[in-house]
Amino acid sequence: MGGDLEAVSVAAPHFEEADRRMTTAVDLLNAAPDPALSPLRDALEKARADTVSARAVTHRASALLESLPSLMGADAQRRDLLAFQALGEARANGGVMVHYGKSSMLVTER
Repeated sequence: MGGDLEAVSVAAPHFEEADRRMTTAVDLLNAAPDPALSPLRDALEKARADTVSARAVTHRASALLESLPSLMGADAQRRDLLAFQALGEARANGGVMVHYGKSSMLVTER
């Protein structure tokens, strides 16, 4: 793999582990009984919301790192069309394509 994909392959397991740990944290906090004291109850609710938010980030990062090698052409040469629309001009699809470009990527073993 090229240098950039090596970094992705090194990082991916760490984000998968972070995602597993955040899932465990969310499950533990959701299983915790609600405290009788309102300051503790408020703190627990904040911790629950924060861990759910953090878990969403780790889940998205893990999914991205899993699919990134294929998107970058690790399996085969990729050719992609990049199109940008001008949303200020009314069209049925939301705008007219005013800028475009093509991208080609091939990753080879070193």
